[in-house]
Amino acid sequence: MEKKLLLVVFFFLTVVGAWAQGVTTASLSGKITDQNGGELPGANVVATHMPSGTTYGTTSLKDGRYFIPAMRIGGPYTIKVSFIGYKEQTTENVSLQLGETLVLDYKLLDEASQLQEVVVTGDKDPILNSDKMGASTNFKTSQIMTLPSIGRDFRDFTNLSPQSSGSGNPFSFGGRSYLYNNLTIDGATVNNVFGLNPLPAGQSNATPFSIDAIQEISVVLSPYDVRQGNFTGAGVSAVTRSGTNEIQGSAYYFFRNEGLAGKKINGTSNPVPSFNYNNYGFRIGGPIIKNKLFFFVNAEFEKRTDPFYTNAVRPTAATPTTATNTQGSDDNDPQTGLAGLRDFLVQNFNYDPGTYKNFNRATQSQRYVARFDYNISQNTKLTIRGNITNAFQDQPP
Repeated sequence: MEKKLLLVVFFFLTVVGAWAQGVTTASLSGKITDQNGGELPGANVVATHMPSGTTYGTTSLKDGRYFIPAMRIGGPYTIKVSFIGYKEQTTENVSLQLGETLVLDYKLLDEASQLQEVVVTGDKDPILNSDKMGASTNFKTSQIMTLPSIGRDFRDFTNLSPQSSGSGNPFSFGGRSYLYNNLTIDGATVNNVFGLNPLPAGQSNATPFSIDAIQEISVVLSPYDVRQGNFTGAGVSAVTRSGTNEIQGSAYYFFRNEGLAGKKINGTSNPVPSFNYNNYGFRIGGPIIKNKLFFFVNAEFEKRTDPFYTNAVRPTAATPTTATNTQGSDDNDPQTGLAGLRDFLVQNFNYDPGTYKNFNRATQSQRYVARFDYNISQNTKLTIRGNITNAFQDQPP
């Protein structure tokens, strides 16, 4: 029984590992030389993620080049490079973008020169990164928190990509249908495979995750990167937040109704039907074991009512099939249209089928995210993340 259980657990972990293929991290590379330009093989490179104390390390190859893959995005990082007989160099305030390979070259000075330790502090402009793998747009945590989002939808940010159609639905990039996009969260694909909507839960007017749980979003088109594929439109990658050595969190509430909408367009009155939007939630993250084990949780709830529009049709000789969106007007002949049908059922069968206009439909959704990060060693990390989305919306018969 024990062997069977271990086999099942091993199979589960193997399958999850195979599914979670995608870009969720960043990398660091470069070349280490001496003051005369000679390669320094075997130099030590240690990168420390300062908020969490997570460390990554490697040594340079025989040509002096080094490469550190699978690093946490964001920062700031402190990079230290050392080699026997040479002054240690330190670079501070380094930030890494999702899917980026940041190049930092170092020229170490001989200790015999009696110079002080070299400390470099600054940011490198990612736009000028020669290692970019094609057209891409990244949205960091600070941008996600400050840019306006009327619907608390991550597509409000991806629409800012130059290749986007600019419309939240159908979620098109480069003129391609949303069916040709690929959306991943922490490397796991979350497309709506049935194809009726660009996103899971999209049929209920909800999103699969809260933007408050997202650390960074990346949009790529035609990347020269074998790790990214399964799309001919755009690859949209999102990475969830992680805990750090400090307990951090937030609680929020967003409200909107018809009283906050404009009622005139170019001086002409425009009646606004009643609607109600409520979005509230919280997030919290921090250490379980400092520098070793971290947690992050987010819960978000959304309740809204929107006017339900019907296509009321009144055929004429000139326009036999013209349809008009209506939410309160009666374009049907009451003797032959839906109003007449309702009256007939009420009068003859004492049955009221309800109304086809002047009503709102409700939407409710709940989104939960939980994540745990474990620094097993300098070169081995473990991340466990789960999310649940539950949503429904009133639909016409």
